Amino acid sequence: MVARQLLNESWSVRALTRNPDGKEAQALAELGAEVTYADLLDAQSLNRATAGVHGVFGVTDFWEHGFDGEVQMGTNLIEAARKNNVRHFVFSSVGGTERTAGLGITHFDSKRVIEENLRSSGLDWTILRPVTFMENFVSHRYRKAICERGLLRFAFDLDHRFQMVAMADLAVFAAKAFDNDARVKGQATEIASDAFTMEEWAAALANHLGRPVKYKVIGKPALHVVDLFVTLTRSQGHFKVGRSLINQFAWNNGTKVGGWDADIDHLRSIHPDLMTLEEWIRTLDWREGL
Repeated sequence: MVARQLLNESWSVRALTRNPDGKEAQALAELGAEVTYADLLDAQSLNRATAGVHGVFGVTDFWEHGFDGEVQMGTNLIEAARKNNVRHFVFSSVGGTERTAGLGITHFDSKRVIEENLRSSGLDWTILRPVTFMENFVSHRYRKAICERGLLRFAFDLDHRFQMVAMADLAVFAAKAFDNDARVKGQATEIASDAFTMEEWAAALANHLGRPVKYKVIGKPALHVVDLFVTLTRSQGHFKVGRSLINQFAWNNGTKVGGWDADIDHLRSIHPDLMTLEEWIRTLDWREGL
């Protein structure tokens, strides 16, 4: 999404991927991106891929590679940028990483280490800290349950408001950082698009789809069963769940703002077209592929 936003703003984009022949990579190439092979765990490939670029947008992956692997990814990319005198490094971290140390949220801890490494690298930097992505809920499994069973399930309480972010909005803030917007560049900013209760979310879906949608809380026992399953089957990277996520949900449910703390009014003053929940819902064909 960030690559598409930058291309729309007439930036030259070099997209790094382990699979240059993949569908997503080819789609970016058709839009004008220069698709280049690189692996975040292969320092030499990153040195080649970041040569001659103005800026780097970095995203790392905890779920496939774990704490040590994600930290190594970030370290490799930062070092490659430093060696190639990249002028600006924008890192996609996670909301709350600066206030969750010691809670066992390992996929936040790894990003906090990368943030620290970036700050001490000597590079000009911007850190974006997105909250829960709205796009996390458009997988086939979620859409099938919503459209065919009228059921939205998530591990968050009924009576709290929860912040979420649309990827398109995160992309706008990344582009503003590269455009040297002083309200974003050099800052560590928590990014959200809207805040709502889960029942409000279900009601918005129902209104859009023209059918009832009920929200049901996924309880702790079910989460622990999932954790046991992914541990025994070593499928954490595929399902992107595990003990660290269970600890995150406990933190999310611990405050009335869902743990997240983005200043949405301030964000909207920078990006007036920040998406509301209803606007984001209307951007999707929820029944596609079902």
